[in-house]
Amino acid sequence: ALNIHNNADTYPTIWCKNDHSNGSNAVYGQTNSTDQPALFGKNTTGNSSYVNGIYGMVASTSHYGIGTNGKGYFGGGTAPFTSLSVKSGQKMLTSPLTPEIEIYFSGSSHLINGSAEIILDSDISVSIATNYPIKVIITPTEMCNGMAVIEKQFNGFVVMELNNGKSNASFDWLVIARKAVSAKDQNAEEMPSTIPQCKEPELEKIEDN
Repeated sequence: ALNIHNNADTYPTIWCKNDHSNGSNAVYGQTNSTDQPALFGKNTTGNSSYVNGIYGMVASTSHYGIGTNGKGYFGGGTAPFTSLSVKSGQKMLTSPLTPEIEIYFSGSSHLINGSAEIILDSDISVSIATNYPIKVIITPTEMCNGMAVIEKQFNGFVVMELNNGKSNASFDWLVIARKAVSAKDQNAEEMPSTIPQCKEPELEKIEDN
């Protein structure tokens, strides 16, 4: 519907501004297509030190810059990057790359006479798939005979001290679980079998007069 050609090296092809604060959008895209995005951005040159695709700037770093009610996909074999304020300035961080869709829970507790039962928050544990066992990593933080996880359920686990120990030693724990499809469907969400596609729009050529 709109085709604009720009040869400028400093000015944007399209510039939109909305000064109203009633929720109006500066740019809004909608499509009924099953294979074309509502908004498509392309940069044919690129520089690895700059954002070359789409960049959203908001008033504060505590505000959300990009949001979607669907899934996200990042090509290039990397996880999403973020930056963290540290003493020397900003430090780059990344998310872990895992071959399955997993969620992580962590906490600290202690034995009572050699045993402890950990129950995960019921409001969160509904996100754990019930058709795969959870994985539990235990790290004792006080002297004891050692610890073992003797029972695991999707909503918690039981820890006991080795050699019939009866201590009240403290420990840290980490649970790695498969993510459920939803709270109503607690089967494990599977990784996509194919890479999500995005067709490049076929733009009509504009002849210079």
